[in-house]
This record gives sequence, structure tokens and C-alpha cells, in this order.
Amino acid sequence: MTLISSPTVISNQKDLIPFYRELDSCKRFAMDLEFIPERTYRPVLALIQIATDSEVYIIDPLSNLSLNSLWERVADPNIVKVLHAGREDLNIVFQLSDLIPQNIFDTQIAAGFLGYGYPVGYKNLLLHALNVNINKTESFTDWLARPLSPMQLRYAYEDVSHLLPLADRLIADLNNQNRLSWTLAECASTFAEETFKNRTYHFTKIKGAKVLSRQKLAVLQALCNLRTEEALRTNKPLRIILSDLSLLELSKWDAEDVSTLEKMRGINMDQIKKLENKIIATIKEALALKSEDWPHWPRSERVPEEESLIGDFLYTVLKVDAFASKIAPELLATRSEVQDLVSNFHADCHESKGLSVLQTWRYELVGQKLLTLLSGSEVRIKLNLKGNIPISIAHQDTSKKSN
Repeated sequence: MTLISSPTVISNQKDLIPFYRELDSCKRFAMDLEFIPERTYRPVLALIQIATDSEVYIIDPLSNLSLNSLWERVADPNIVKVLHAGREDLNIVFQLSDLIPQNIFDTQIAAGFLGYGYPVGYKNLLLHALNVNINKTESFTDWLARPLSPMQLRYAYEDVSHLLPLADRLIADLNNQNRLSWTLAECASTFAEETFKNRTYHFTKIKGAKVLSRQKLAVLQALCNLRTEEALRTNKPLRIILSDLSLLELSKWDAEDVSTLEKMRGINMDQIKKLENKIIATIKEALALKSEDWPHWPRSERVPEEESLIGDFLYTVLKVDAFASKIAPELLATRSEVQDLVSNFHADCHESKGLSVLQTWRYELVGQKLLTLLSGSEVRIKLNLKGNIPISIAHQDTSKKSN
């Protein structure tokens, strides 16, 4: 079907009824959201763009629409949803509906399996995959302004209208290279239920917290939780409730009453006064915890030099294989995950750790090779600055040699 060249704007509840019928009949749609993240704890949803194979819809959430039926379709496992870099958009859907988005095809993830790089921007991907050039001049426009300008509507249209053709092109290329199942598995993992529900602000995110004792870390975590609860209750950004610096300073003191708070330096008293009683109660409760309930700072044990050297080499092998296979190395494993593989292999426990590089397609592509190298296989390295593959690393499993 041919996509129309202008969007259908929906700002009336009754116009959603035929729109939902079309979504149900198509069994797939593309989606993009425009939102304002800076002013509130929950980003303000300003615009919803939906594309089917035949039409583009611009839905105005500022028009007092009930959108529960749309979020139900985003969570419907029988309908494919196509997005580009969809994590933030889908987090908003979860926050608004408490529903877990399912059956997501992310074109940014798919591009990583086809040599486009990861993460690749939407504009660049469209240009290289479909030879389509879109205008991104309205990226930082005020999407809360009404009425929407023709330029804003055109930007909103282009941001979603090419997603389904792009997905079709990527899926065809993935099928040709037998990588579609890898991509779908990675999308499912990226947008798994736990990624939406795990919203805890951990004390390790606070700069300077590493010097605190375990008991003070317990206080800091309790204050982080209090701040998140207040941000949720008031729908204000975390920094407006209490700054990270205030949290850190509060955790250093055994504050017993409001007068103690007033003597502290480095904190915003305007913020503190609004929550002083809750802060005192939270600190007292945390200080009363038993020592076995105090948190530990995540250990960063010093890696033996020989293990670190092997980790460096194996990560180079992974990057060389990723380059040759035209897969973004970020989708295979991080440097720290490869180091974990080395350390676990050295401790003879690599098979029990469930490392992602040893699972499914990653194991087939590179994990098995890394284990073979760790087992002592001989390696041959060839450099070719003038070729398409500048480095090739071949190996021979010495354990399979005949005596």
C-alpha cells in the first residue's frame, strides 16, 4: 500500500475508534513520541506519532484523550511495534499505563547487526539504508505549544513515516544473513519486563559516596529512596526534590532533629525545609538497621596483570570478529564482560556464571572462539592495511591435534 503524504491529526476521542480498528487489522505499526523530560519526574507526553502501512496519525495527548486502548496495543504480544531507539519512549508508556510493552522491533538494534554501527542515529540510518534524507531542525522545538506549526507537523510526520519501510529493509537484510533471530532475541532482552520495573536510584550513582562507611551508605540509600518517593508523589525532577550533593552531606551526619540540619554546610536549605521531618525519620530508621543489613559498595577487585593482558587481547579478538561480521561489538560484549570471562575461566567456573557472551548466538559467533583461545589454541595474526579486513586472527585448537 502507498503511504499518504500528510498525517491525520487526532484530537477527538471518537476519532480514535477507526484508528484502533486499523491498528488491529494491520497487526503492526510504527511509533514515536515527543516529550519534555526536564520539567517533571515523569516526562510530559506532548505528541504521539503512529504509522501504519497506509497512513500516518498524529495524536494530541494534550486534548484530554483517554489513551488506555493505545497502550494496551503497545503491550499486545500479537502486534509488532517498530521504533528507533525506543527505550525512553517505551518507559513513558510503562509509566503512563503500568503495562509492559511487548513484541518490539527496534531499528537501531537491528542496524547494529548489519554493519551500520551502534548506536546509529535515525537520520543517518535512513540515509544509508533507504537513501532518504529527513530534516531534524525541529528536534528541540516546544512540543507543548499549540497550535502545532506546519514545520512541527512535517517533522512529526517524517519521524515516523519511514519506520516501517526501514524495518522491512533491515528485516530482509537480516534474513539474508541469517541474523533475524539474533535481532529479535536482542530486542526481547532489551525490552524485557525487568528493564521497565527496575527504577531504583542506587547510591553508587552519587558522586563522592564511595568514601562512606557501610552504615552511611545505608543512610544514603534510604535518602535516595525517599527522594524518589517524593518525586513520584509530586511529579518533580529528582534534582528539585533534593540534589545529589545534599543527599551525600545528609548521609554523613547523624541528624537527630531539625536544628542539626540547619548547621550543615553544602546543602540547599530551601529543599530541606520542605522535607525536614521525613528526612530526620529516614535517617533515624537507617541508622537503626542491623550491621548485616548495611549495603556494600560493589567490589572492584584488582585484576591480576596477566588476566588483564589476556582480557585486552580477547576483547581485540572480539572487535576484529565483529568488524569482519559487520556487527557492532557493543552488541557482543563489553570489555568488562570479557574480563569476567577470563577471570571465571581462570577460576574454572566459566560455565556456571551465565555470561551473555557464552549464550545462544553470541556463543556461536565469538564465545566459543574465546573459550578455545583461553584453552591454549595457537593463534595466527595477519595485518592488511590495504584490504577490506585490516586484521584477521586465525586459531587452531591444539587439543584436537593427533599425537
